[in-house]
Amino acid sequence: MSVASIATVQRMVDLYYVQPWTGVPSRYFLVSRAARAAEDATARSKKTDSSSASSSPTSTKATTTMATTGSIVETGDPLHWDKDRFQGELWSPMRKQTGKKSAPTIGYSWKDLLPPFLIYYTIFDLIIYFMSFYTASEMLSSPTLEYGLMVVAVCSFVIFYIRTTVFLTAIIYSASTGNRADPREWTMLVSKLPVFAYSPTDFWINWQTLFRYIWVDLGFNPVQRFCGKYLGPDRLGRRGSQLAREVLPVFAVFLLSGIMHAYIVYALWREPIWSQLAYFGIQAMGVVVSKAIERSAVGRAIQQSYNDGSAMKRRLMRGVGILLMLVYHLVTAPFFIHPYQKQGMWLDIKDMSALVRSFKK
Repeated sequence: MSVASIATVQRMVDLYYVQPWTGVPSRYFLVSRAARAAEDATARSKKTDSSSASSSPTSTKATTTMATTGSIVETGDPLHWDKDRFQGELWSPMRKQTGKKSAPTIGYSWKDLLPPFLIYYTIFDLIIYFMSFYTASEMLSSPTLEYGLMVVAVCSFVIFYIRTTVFLTAIIYSASTGNRADPREWTMLVSKLPVFAYSPTDFWINWQTLFRYIWVDLGFNPVQRFCGKYLGPDRLGRRGSQLAREVLPVFAVFLLSGIMHAYIVYALWREPIWSQLAYFGIQAMGVVVSKAIERSAVGRAIQQSYNDGSAMKRRLMRGVGILLMLVYHLVTAPFFIHPYQKQGMWLDIKDMSALVRSFKK
């Protein structure tokens, strides 16, 4: 509930303060407006075709009126609230709005989503069962190799908890409305597991979309605009200005995420917040450095070798990237999971596990 409340407050701050200040409406409004304009244009085209045999002044006037209406939709007030706008902004952190409500002809029914949901839930259940054998003190005092395994378990716990929740939500939506869950809207249904990411940027793109776009709208876009307006080449020089525009918006995104997670651990357990801020600061630096490497001569050479390589070479190079990312997260993840480990969060929910209830006394 606290996370949902934080997301709602951030969305309201974005809509009422950030968007008017930057002059840039949210991407959901722009996508929805463009989709509606396209639908209206299609409707006008059909109506024009049906009345093309007639060239009366009335027909011409009607066409002009519809074109004007389309222009109004195209340039509508981004701060105007109505029912459709409210629904769009309410759902947008989880679903991309694509225009008027209609039953999609593509996507997944609840029957299609049930098998992957059961797989994710089974893995989630196995993780809880495995972790239930450890107390918090036993985990923190375990040998290095065993501790590394527990770090993987805690991170997997978070990942599969989110996956299970999203798929369950999509199943409920599809079963209750009769609509298919369109993967263009429910993006997490087709995004790959973060464990298969090969760079920090790739990891965070596939992590989850519930807050990513809020961070971009609330942190990245206004800070980037601020840098362009107040930290231009006349003040910092060309390279300094470019560096500011590339680095500061990224750190703003991760700062917001760090503040939210810091609030969670403090509100739940009164744990110090510095581990969360440090973790997301490290992740921001990882994204900035990885992007710099990608743009460097070495990065371009690696990309060229990957593009020109055989299928086996590509799989090998991707496997090396995944392995390097695994090491990277094993080193950095303890900052994030330390409060959860210290409090033994898995012990509070172990009774949710069917395996624990079945096989543990």
